[in-house]
Parts: sequence; C-alpha cells; structure tokens
Amino acid sequence: MHRLGNLLVAIELKHQLSSSFPEATEISAHRFLQALTTEKCQERFSLERLEVLGDAFLKFAVARHFFLLHDSFHEGDLTSKRSNVVNNSNLLKLAIRRNLQVYIRDQAFDPLRFYALGRPCTTVCTKENEDNIHLCLTSVEGKSSASTTEIRCNKNHHWLHRKTIADVVEALVGAFIVDSGFKAAIAFLAWIGIEVNFEASQLVNICTASVGYFPLAAEVDIPSLEGKLGHHFVHKGLLLQAFVHPSYNKHGGGCYQRLEFLGDAVLDFLITSYLYSAYPKLKPGQLTDLRALSVNNKAFACVAVERCFDEYLLSDSRDLSKAVKRYVDYIRRPVSDSGNDGGPKSPK
Repeated sequence: MHRLGNLLVAIELKHQLSSSFPEATEISAHRFLQALTTEKCQERFSLERLEVLGDAFLKFAVARHFFLLHDSFHEGDLTSKRSNVVNNSNLLKLAIRRNLQVYIRDQAFDPLRFYALGRPCTTVCTKENEDNIHLCLTSVEGKSSASTTEIRCNKNHHWLHRKTIADVVEALVGAFIVDSGFKAAIAFLAWIGIEVNFEASQLVNICTASVGYFPLAAEVDIPSLEGKLGHHFVHKGLLLQAFVHPSYNKHGGGCYQRLEFLGDAVLDFLITSYLYSAYPKLKPGQLTDLRALSVNNKAFACVAVERCFDEYLLSDSRDLSKAVKRYVDYIRRPVSDSGNDGGPKSPK
C-alpha cells in the first residue's frame, strides 16, 4: 500500500504536467517516482543520479540561453546571471510556486506510522495544537531539524530540507532528458519558470559578429587548424575567437572567454550524459568523481598539447608564452625522463 501510494503520487504529478505541456506524457510514472524519491526512503532507486544529469543540463541550457541573449556580456556577467537562475534558492522558490514539494517522497516506510485508508492517524493536527505538535521541528534559525523530520500528523504534514526540494527540480529535469530528450526538458523548465529557448536570429547575430575576428586569419593557419580539428568551419571568425587570449590587443577587442563559458557548460553536460548512460550502476558520487577527472584544466591542457593547439594561440603575454612552452616541453618529454615532481601546472 505504501509503495502503491507513492506511485499514485507520481502519476498525479504526471497528469498535472501533461495537462500543461504535451511532452510530459512521454515520461513514465516510474521515472517521475524516481525523481521524487530521496535516499532517505531506502528504496532501490532514488533521485540522485537523475539530479546529477539534470543539474548539468540545466547549467548548459541556461548558459546557452544567456550566451545568445546577451551577446555583449563578458564571461563574468554571464556566470553571474546563470548563477542567479540555477542556484538552490531560486529553484526552491520556483518549485514551491508550482507546489512540487507536496509530491516529494522523503521518508522511509514505517509500519507504526503508516495510516492506510480506514485507519486514521491518532495525532490530530489542528490550528490550535499544530505548533505544539511540530514545535521540535523548528530550530533557532527556523530550519527543519534532520533528526525529527519523521514526525507526522493526520494532515500528512512533513518537513523537507530546502536543498531537497531544489534537488528534485534538477532530478525532474534529468527525468525528462532520459525519457524524452532536450525538447521535453526545455518544456518542463519553461513550465517551472526558467526560460531557456532561443531564436534563430540570435544565432545569426553571434555568427555575424564573429566576422570582426576575421582579420586575424593572417595570424593563424586556418586550413591546418581545421585539419587538426577534423571540422570545416562556415563561420571562421568563431574559430579564430576561440584562440584569442585576453592579453591579445592587436584587433578590435574580444577574446575566447565568452566561448569558454559556453564550451565549459557543453562539455560538462556531454561528459555527464555519457557517464550516466555508459555506467548505469555507478553511484552519484562516483559519477561526479569520474566527471571531475575528465572535465578539468589538466585533462584539457594535455589534449591541447597533443593536438598542437598551443601553436595557434594568440597572446601578447611573454610570461604566458614562457609558461606554455615550459608546459608543452614537459608534456612532450620522453617517458624515460619522467620524474615524480608532478611537473608545471597547465597555464591559464
């Protein structure tokens, strides 16, 4: 009865979302239930893996949205705007606005506290005694106490940590990604109050603006670079921009930092998505650890040296050039010269 009740809650949420946008019909009730169930329930499934995936997609989708919407914003401005959207406080506010907290399953089954239909709860909660019944749930700061979240009453009140509610939003994003894909996840984000769609004209504006980097073509062997990348760029200004260091000032301004902001989010989501699919039995912490080993400056720097991307970097910093050469020499040293010193850090 307990598990059936939880499944019915998930079905109810599915029906509510399906009435708001059709993409929700493509998500199974069991996937909804997984996204609503925390580890405290001690079930064989929980929201944690979906949360990791949903978090990565949310950051990517919001990053892409702001990158295209604010084509004059620097990396710092874009990072700040994204943080305002994806932080737990905002996700909590949006979730409560949509009343998502009532669907969350956050308590393990306890037969002594399970009151099925026809067996009323003996703890009757009224306006007069509600504060006394749940008094121990409130700490000095007004936050719920983890040790007393199991207390219930006949109104089925239960207390949730704020982060738990925010995590469920990310897990639901992950559920839409797994069962349906980008379009469904974007529809859910729009429903909850996060707009991440974009217009084709915004892409055109970004590509058109990249023409300003084309005079740098004289400094870079574009055919050679495209050969190393294995891709022919229609808008070569974007390719050139990706190799302009902030110290370089022999052009009209601009550098790779905006593209870095977007690319970082893309890589984070792609690696997370791959690990989620390739290793279905990995725990969330293991997924995060594997991703950290793949998505980091050291790993990317090694790839850049292997592909000789350092030869195309445009900068006006002698210190950076020396640091790059020192790092490249270290990476390309003979295996017999390997030591235990760890070598120089990848230049930034």
